[in-house]
Amino acid sequence: MRLYPAKPGEFRADEGSHVKRAGSEAVPAARTKDSALSCVVDPSMLPVFQQSWWLETVRGTESFREARAFKESVLVGSLPFVIRRTKIGLRWGAPPAWSHLGGPVVSQSLSDAEKSDVLCRLIAQLPANISYGFVCRSYTDDAGLIRRAFTSAGFSHFTEATYSQSPSQADVLGRLNRKHRLHLEAARRTLDIVELREDEFIDFYWTNLADAALAARVPLDTARALIAKGRIGDTPQIRVFAARRKTAGALLDAAIACAWDERRYYYWMSTRRRHSENSPHDQSHSDAIKLLIVSAMEHARSLGLIFDTDGCSTPGTRKLYKEILRIPNEEFRDVFERVTRLQKWYITQQQRLDKLAAVRYAKRKLKLVPSVWVPGRLAPSADC
Repeated sequence: MRLYPAKPGEFRADEGSHVKRAGSEAVPAARTKDSALSCVVDPSMLPVFQQSWWLETVRGTESFREARAFKESVLVGSLPFVIRRTKIGLRWGAPPAWSHLGGPVVSQSLSDAEKSDVLCRLIAQLPANISYGFVCRSYTDDAGLIRRAFTSAGFSHFTEATYSQSPSQADVLGRLNRKHRLHLEAARRTLDIVELREDEFIDFYWTNLADAALAARVPLDTARALIAKGRIGDTPQIRVFAARRKTAGALLDAAIACAWDERRYYYWMSTRRRHSENSPHDQSHSDAIKLLIVSAMEHARSLGLIFDTDGCSTPGTRKLYKEILRIPNEEFRDVFERVTRLQKWYITQQQRLDKLAAVRYAKRKLKLVPSVWVPGRLAPSADC
């Protein structure tokens, strides 16, 4: 059972949480000055969400912790995470803010037996009275060892779909059916694709959340800082696209942010404009997000990278990726969760209340947003 809380704004940072020492060689998870991951493995092998510049940017915004393991005083393993609280005070551990992929990293100089030992020591440092959710890459050499370590520690294991496209598969329009191809071609004639700075994107994102009466689950200022840092330098790793009509004074219709590393190009964040009845402006273009995703695919191909949707959390996104855009490769990430009894009880009660509310909403012909949480994702990447 996937037991994850899910109301917008459900989590807040828990600055007071701590982890006790576990093991003779393993350093307790604690606030650290620099991320250990880049010392354990070649940084080019890490996903962008686990690279040192990313973790250094998010470090000061939440209750950041980092479990560490040593062998003869040499760092050989690391597991960064944060601890948040729900509105009723229940604690939840997950990857750091806006880091969709996470989990442990171990030195590649170790044997498989040594890696297994390091992984067990890292996971043993996680407090036992807290619920956790981690999403890990399934295509790494250590994926099998990570699965065994988490399941041995009492974590449930299941998978999360993601869709990808290699640079050689990048003929996007050519594989669409005629209806969707014509829609995208019409959108290209109607919309301009522009780049946004971090302030423009986050302000647009926040406005759309407010118009939808939603709250950000994790700090938007952290996303702003990540975009600012990722856009600069000789080798940028973040780009923000936006779409707006080709008319004077047109508002932004939608925007997305993408982040990449040495291998993969991730569809990281997205948002679209909400339309109110009293607004003098036209509704946002229905194909704006689709056109932006296609633009991101083309950018990934120009960089020689694999485009990755960074998960697929709802039936709607699955239909978009698989049936409309026909992104060719379906992959599965490993998701690990360990949920306390109190957390299970709370979520079960919330789901029962949702069922009762759904009946009342149906009678009034209103739409209810249910309390369904995406496993391992405390930071949303779908449309806000």
